[in-house]
Amino acid sequence: MTFPLFPLLLPSYLLGWLYVGVMLCGFARKPQFMLGVLTAEWRPWVAERWLYSTTIGHGVIFHPRATEKTAAHEFVHIRQFEDATLRGLYLGLFTLIVSDWRALLMCWCLAPTSMMVGWLSGWIRFGDPYRGAEFERSAYEQDDHINPDGTRKQ
Repeated sequence: MTFPLFPLLLPSYLLGWLYVGVMLCGFARKPQFMLGVLTAEWRPWVAERWLYSTTIGHGVIFHPRATEKTAAHEFVHIRQFEDATLRGLYLGLFTLIVSDWRALLMCWCLAPTSMMVGWLSGWIRFGDPYRGAEFERSAYEQDDHINPDGTRKQ
């Protein structure tokens, strides 16, 4: 957990916790909270149709057959959300020069959603919106260097 950065990453934490909380209303089960990440598992009827683990912010819903490599991969996505949130905060601080606090708040909170544009660019570049997205390609490259708990391997 990047606790010293918690105040700066608040939108990423809240987005992930909200995501998992909503999914627990019928789509997910077995919630766990560890190191600032709220995790759950897809219910069997969802897992039959959706074969992936999914990360949004600091929330992860794992497929029941997820492996340690999957956990490492999803923790890479958490770090990517953190980076996007910090970029949004910095961009928002710069907007204070020409605007007010609402622009700061909008940049800070919406920056992680900019990763969704990666699906469009992945589809245009590689023909596959999921595997072609740059954040997904990057996570597959990095997951060999991350432990299942999100720490970097020595």
